[in-house]
Amino acid sequence: MIRTPTLQDAPRIAAVHHASWHAAYADLLPAATNDRKTPEHFAEKWQQILSSETGSTLAIHEGPDGELTGFVSVGKDRRSEEEVGEIWAIYVHPDHFGTSGERD
Repeated sequence: MIRTPTLQDAPRIAAVHHASWHAAYADLLPAATNDRKTPEHFAEKWQQILSSETGSTLAIHEGPDGELTGFVSVGKDRRSEEEVGEIWAIYVHPDHFGTSGERD
């Protein structure tokens, strides 16, 4: 199921963001950068995002069992004055890399 997140979803979004970030970037970025990306960092970030007007549209995906498997954030292209969109973020929990999200 795809739906708009609420503030109560912040901890689950943060958990997906943290796991996905480290799976994707652990070997690409300096350890000091990854070390700063703690679960608390992402939890605080998502509390702020979901509590404010960011100009983005958020959607989360929950699997058949209600587990949050990923999220996407889209909005106006931040580099263009034209009315075009941009994917700001897209993250999938590493346990679901390479799946459709509904095959579980």
